[in-house]
Amino acid sequence: MGCGLAALFTVHALMESLARWAEVRQNEYLWGQEEYLQLFTPTNYTGRGRGRILICGPSEAREDLLTDVFDRRFPGLHTYQSAHGAATLHDVTLQLAYMERVYGPSAAPDILVLGVSPRFVANISLVAPPFIEGMNKYSPYYRVDDSVDPPRLAPKSVWESLVARARLLLHQQPRYRAALDGAWRALRHPERMRDYSYRAGLTPAKYHFKKQWSAKMRQTRFLEPASHWPKTHSWDASAHRGEVIREMTQVRDYARRNGVRLYVVNMPEISWNRRLFDPERYQHYLGVLHEVFGDQFLDLRTLLHDEEFQDLVHATLAGSRMVSERVAGFVAGGLEPAPAVASSRRP
Repeated sequence: MGCGLAALFTVHALMESLARWAEVRQNEYLWGQEEYLQLFTPTNYTGRGRGRILICGPSEAREDLLTDVFDRRFPGLHTYQSAHGAATLHDVTLQLAYMERVYGPSAAPDILVLGVSPRFVANISLVAPPFIEGMNKYSPYYRVDDSVDPPRLAPKSVWESLVARARLLLHQQPRYRAALDGAWRALRHPERMRDYSYRAGLTPAKYHFKKQWSAKMRQTRFLEPASHWPKTHSWDASAHRGEVIREMTQVRDYARRNGVRLYVVNMPEISWNRRLFDPERYQHYLGVLHEVFGDQFLDLRTLLHDEEFQDLVHATLAGSRMVSERVAGFVAGGLEPAPAVASSRRP
């Protein structure tokens, strides 16, 4: 029994070392479909804030903002993707609070780029929020108290902490498998490790090499009554102005407290999506964001053509490079800050 446990912990220690090497040295993303679990891996955050550009937000920010584009534009900085699928504004405020409380000032980046969309800001989700479920299940320190609005972090008891640590330890297999995969690729073709396509599955983006959706498929999905889209398209920011400003102010205040330069980007939307929003309500949405963030806000709603979208909301690889270059230019101060009305390549 004792020998078996010793062997188990030895294997775990070796795999954990390999995973940390892959994350820190190889800049690999090992959590695959559960990228929100990156937050509970201290080596991804502790002592790694300074010299970092941190990207947060929903999957649009994960897919459309490419770390390699930012790294080339800012050679003295390293870009880290912390955006995740189905994320909402609640998730990001909780994420930043967790970083601040658990990992401290050393995790605060030099620059924070926050991608937003109406669904994200409205906190609309038809499924149980995976980030909040992950926090409740795997975080050693906090659970989410969702009896208040907005939700807040609540300390876990000693027993809850022990259970969460055990769960996270037993859930490391996907991360370890990805680390082994990355190490095998590096051994076989080290010269190709800078090749984006060769590193597929070890980068934040998930859709760039998948088949592009047809126009008919997109139209059908937008009109599905069981999807979140009807609720998203009918959302009225003016009716929730106080709630949005209160929560967005938490993001702004986090940046100010920690000396972080903050940039907020309204992510591109496909034309079908744009036509389904009420124009006046959409202007209310943009107006609230501009009110909170001023010249830190960039609206790229109409930047891309439809053929530059992979599916309903995520850009193709070529489209993502265009978005990334535009946002990197904005961060660098090379672009004039966008007004509340959309700035685009076409009227």
